[in-house]
Amino acid sequence: MLKRMACLTVALVATACLAVAPSAVHASEYIVTGTQSLAADLTVDGDFWVGDSRNTTSGPDGTLNHTAGTLTKTSPWGVCLGFGNSNGTYNMSGDATLAATATTYNTNLDGNSIWTLTDNAKVDISNSHLNFTTSGTGASYIRLSGSAQFDARKLTISSANDYITFDSGCLATLTISDKVESDYQSLVSSGYVRIDGVTQSDFSKFQVSDHTLSLAVPEPSTTILALTGIAGLLAYAWRKRKTAA
Repeated sequence: MLKRMACLTVALVATACLAVAPSAVHASEYIVTGTQSLAADLTVDGDFWVGDSRNTTSGPDGTLNHTAGTLTKTSPWGVCLGFGNSNGTYNMSGDATLAATATTYNTNLDGNSIWTLTDNAKVDISNSHLNFTTSGTGASYIRLSGSAQFDARKLTISSANDYITFDSGCLATLTISDKVESDYQSLVSSGYVRIDGVTQSDFSKFQVSDHTLSLAVPEPSTTILALTGIAGLLAYAWRKRKTAA
């Protein structure tokens, strides 16, 4: 009897858990205007715009602060940050992830298009094309910091106002599957890849491994050795000065 009651209790608890378990959230489109936050899983089956001027000549602007969860983009249309004269800003932090398999693009005309990734944020559009198509007075850029990752299949930057920038000292990576070291070197020399937003003339500040571009941040062991060497030199100089006195 007790065994039967225990089994019945387990079954009721399991049923209750299933009843309250959240189902996956789907949206036919996701249009961000004003400032909005996202901290949960979301699947978008249609347009994903941050800033919206599809039917107007100017605005409204949009800012999305994505701090957790995965935003999955399933439609053949891409991600658009701003358009026309609107401004679009997509801030990703924490463990926020964007995953898309279709054509994905970052585009604008006369407004500003800004995409920032920090902490462990990740963009996985490894089957897609990252295409900067800014014209006019607008500027589009992606800023990578912390341990962020940005993976795409193809990269096209066609405007001097557009670029990708690494925060100095970060462990962030940019992986473009159709790029080799010489391609990245060309992007750096053209000013399309920068550090802290500043155009670089020294490609040695970057490193390329398996189509992945990152800053040439010294390994901890290398840094420790360097600091130990400096400390030794200072101690030697102090001792020599003391002996001479």
